[in-house]
Amino acid sequence: MFISKSKYLNGLQCHKLLWFYYNAKERMPAFDAEAQAVFDKGHEVDKRAKQLFPQGIEVTWDLGLDKGVLASTKMLVLRRPLFEAGFMYQNTFARADVLNPVDSDGWDLIEVKNRTRVKDVDINDLALQYYCYTGAGVRIVRCLLMHLKREQFGRTANVPDDAFVCEDISDKVIAASREVERNIAEMLAVISEATSPGIAVGPQCEQPYRCVMKKVCAEG
Repeated sequence: MFISKSKYLNGLQCHKLLWFYYNAKERMPAFDAEAQAVFDKGHEVDKRAKQLFPQGIEVTWDLGLDKGVLASTKMLVLRRPLFEAGFMYQNTFARADVLNPVDSDGWDLIEVKNRTRVKDVDINDLALQYYCYTGAGVRIVRCLLMHLKREQFGRTANVPDDAFVCEDISDKVIAASREVERNIAEMLAVISEATSPGIAVGPQCEQPYRCVMKKVCAEG
């Protein structure tokens, strides 16, 4: 069983949410129109950001997890920017928005976000990626958050050079990565339980995101 980026963040937000993802996903409500609009905008921002790496190569995952990881590993030798390269290490799996080659054998790990500043959730997101990638043998030089300078930019086909800024948050990410192994062990224990944790509705239902399970949990 592998804990991916989204499952890791869900587990940090609420163990009950994590348990439902793995054990009772059919009881989870679909995302509403507002949430879907946020996701769609995020995908558009990702696409725009990748235009800034014209030599980049996209890793496809149509053939499954194992072949996607194998393709990612083979592409490392090309020393070109990689989009959605994914690796596995112990009980973790992570895919990066961008891996950008630096030095002779190093990489900048870049996460693209549809916001204008760094949040704690971004640090935790990159912490899992850093843990997974370095464990898999990929030498990460820097951990960068690539975010918007402004809330919106124009609807032009090309991204203006000044639309994004890359903020180096390596120190915070590396510090947070030291907790990943302990957190993963705790999450796996939660997932293996026969019933969901008895966690009441509370502030964690809104931070860092509004939880899709809030109504289900409130109804018992």
